[in-house]
Amino acid sequence: MATALEFHDSVLTALYWREDLLTAELDAYVHRSTGRPGIDRGTGWQGLVRLSLAAGEVEGKADDLPLDLWDGGVEVGGKQFANVLPIPSVFATPARVTLVCTSGLKIVLTGTRLDAVLVGEAAYVDEFPGQDSTGERP
Repeated sequence: MATALEFHDSVLTALYWREDLLTAELDAYVHRSTGRPGIDRGTGWQGLVRLSLAAGEVEGKADDLPLDLWDGGVEVGGKQFANVLPIPSVFATPARVTLVCTSGLKIVLTGTRLDAVLVGEAAYVDEFPGQDSTGERP
């Protein structure tokens, strides 16, 4: 079963450094599907997703956590992931994570490597019916 973080409907709950490792923790909406998570029919779950960036830097003001996310994406190794990121993922190349908050605030995290993991067990939320050809839920 494939698993992916959906930035929309997730919450940025923590942002911290340990030495040169920047870590963002999200109370995340997670898709699981036998097809393409977030696109094909599957299930929705809530869980802790940790995004860790080596030599990480932050652009934007993320002082008042938690922050509800409206959208987000990742650019890494010439690939772009819009709103949905496969987890677990390890990218040993420069990465840029963009988080767009419901308030309109934009936070950009950059680093030389990105690791994205689901920490612990996620809790079941709902059935995801999939998207139609326009990208909308049926």
